[in-house]
Amino acid sequence: MTAPPRHDHSTPDGQAERIDLPITGMTCAACAGRIEKSLNKADGVRKASV
Repeated sequence: MTAPPRHDHSTPDGQAERIDLPITGMTCAACAGRIEKSLNKADGVRKASV
């Protein structure tokens, strides 16, 4: 799994922005759970849902 470079996706007023990322290679619910858990731990992520 690879991820694009990080960018600041805050709006000028500091509000969060929704970003949809295509993720390939998930073959089971455990894969989705691991990815969601990792994303939710990432700096700047308010909420991730896979």
